[in-house]
Amino acid sequence: AMRYERYKEVDLPWLQEVPEHWELVRNKHVLIPQKRIVGDNFSDYVLLSLTLRGIIERDIESGKGKFPESFEKYKVVNRDDLIFCLFDIDETPRAVGISKNEGMITGAYDVYKSLNSNPNFLAYYWIKVDNEKALKPYYKSLRKTITSDSFLSIRMPLPPLHEQEQIANFLDWKINEIDRLILIEKEKIKQLNQTMQMYIDSRYEILNLDDKSCDGTKIKYLANQITRRDNECRRYIALENVISQKGVMNISFDELEFNNDGISAEKNMVIFGKLRPYLAKSIIVEDKAICSSEFLVLDPIKVTPEYLKYLMLSSKFIDLVNSSTYGTKMPRANSEFILNLKVIVPDLAEQRNVVEIILESEDRINKAIETILSKIKSMEDLKQTLISEVVTGR
Repeated sequence: AMRYERYKEVDLPWLQEVPEHWELVRNKHVLIPQKRIVGDNFSDYVLLSLTLRGIIERDIESGKGKFPESFEKYKVVNRDDLIFCLFDIDETPRAVGISKNEGMITGAYDVYKSLNSNPNFLAYYWIKVDNEKALKPYYKSLRKTITSDSFLSIRMPLPPLHEQEQIANFLDWKINEIDRLILIEKEKIKQLNQTMQMYIDSRYEILNLDDKSCDGTKIKYLANQITRRDNECRRYIALENVISQKGVMNISFDELEFNNDGISAEKNMVIFGKLRPYLAKSIIVEDKAICSSEFLVLDPIKVTPEYLKYLMLSSKFIDLVNSSTYGTKMPRANSEFILNLKVIVPDLAEQRNVVEIILESEDRINKAIETILSKIKSMEDLKQTLISEVVTGR
């Protein structure tokens, strides 16, 4: 790596030295607080959100996520403004960003315009500090908060303006490069998941319940629906842990507080999600558990649990279930509908054979995905290291 010729010591908690010709300035000399609120005109502004992917536009119409009663207290954001979340800093995945759009953002955040300095350089510098959550020494309360005044008095190293621009441009170029490579890897994961889906789909024949002509067996004759409540069993099935797209993963059972709405499930029962975000995710219970009534719990009688699980993960099955939820505000799958779907089921020996083939493919594909994920992780780490080294003149 290239180094500058001479360095000088600085006394920042996260930094010991910077190139000799860099200045050390307080934030208030480069960041000017922007306090204008949108008031009654909030409908003229795009809603912005601070995320790990930067500052993005939020779609109010979609109704996704939490929104306040009114946006009147939201702050106006201009292009190239820097936005900081100076509370709950450790828990906030990304506490700083630079806006590439005009818009509005929650009044709880601090908005700054850059003064006599390159806003992209400032953003990269504070992203480095945020990556390391290095502002700890300045926290004021249990909520890991920094007051605006305290933040504005913190010093930061500042290269000459032309050098700030070179650094910001260099990082833009390198990070776009790395992001492009990450996208290629993510696309590979998508293709592997599609291949896995094809393996599953090629093994199952599922017929609509209107098919009078066919000889399929209804699901309710292959497995009993379990609806009993069991308040003695205090374990709750943590479906939050369904990580993969299709829920083709085992679930860990967490000790959680649970309300009396639980359906008790025994080992080897199959659970199917009837409501988003668990709609059409299916798992086999590994241990006695309780799950909420938003899940269909089935006790297989004429099929193996694995055969039933993958049947419920096949595209045809999921399409039929999805089509039954259209037109409802909260898409919720109907248990009756599912139980009456017809399936052509082979004998137990053939079921085991089908499952074995699927499991082999799944194992192979999951290993390939793990390799790709660790590659993506290395590239994400590389981005952080690169930013850190370059904005501090190392």
